[in-house]
Amino acid sequence: NSDIIVGRTDSVGNLLWLRSYGTVFSDGANEIIKTKDSCYLICGYVNFFFADYYVLKIDAAGNILWEQIYGGTEFDQAYSIYELTDGNLIVCGETNSNDGDVSGQHGFADIGFEVFESLDNSIFISGSTTTDNDGDIVGHHGATLNGDFWTLKIDYFGVIKWTNCYGGISPEWGYGSTELIDSTYVIIGSSFSSDGDVDGHHEEVVANTDIWAIKLKETCI
Repeated sequence: NSDIIVGRTDSVGNLLWLRSYGTVFSDGANEIIKTKDSCYLICGYVNFFFADYYVLKIDAAGNILWEQIYGGTEFDQAYSIYELTDGNLIVCGETNSNDGDVSGQHGFADIGFEVFESLDNSIFISGSTTTDNDGDIVGHHGATLNGDFWTLKIDYFGVIKWTNCYGGISPEWGYGSTELIDSTYVIIGSSFSSDGDVDGHHEEVVANTDIWAIKLKETCI
């Protein structure tokens, strides 16, 4: 069974300390960030038969300051965490639960891989969805179960300001995103498609993936 492993090195790569965190089951981490108070936040999952969100804060020496588990009775996993201007934290990922800490579950395979606070103090989330235009999903390309890049912008209360999908008939998976100084967004991931929003696929073999990057205006176009 796996644990979360965190290590710290000096400026030339010499190991200062190495710590493991988790349970007796299989646990993993997906992101670590530095906080304003020079500590570190880690998000991922712990497995108690089904995975839950796992969020912990450690100090500069690797000591746990606090840890929390969130989720329901099905598979839940956290992929990204961000410290907001007001000092609160936001975490995104995926859930298959509709109980415990989770309510309003729409279906499956809608995943947030990246979350951060925009320059206008809204919250930007990017990821992927395989849902065919229902619930909060609009603009999905291709058949159900084929992924598209999915982006949405929400306010501090979680209310959606806008949302959209990007891709082609075959699967696309959006893993990372950032905001530029002109308030546009860049999203990067992988693409199998050569149609829809995707062009320039190499070798015209959709069985192989290409790296795919897109740039969006603030209004998601």
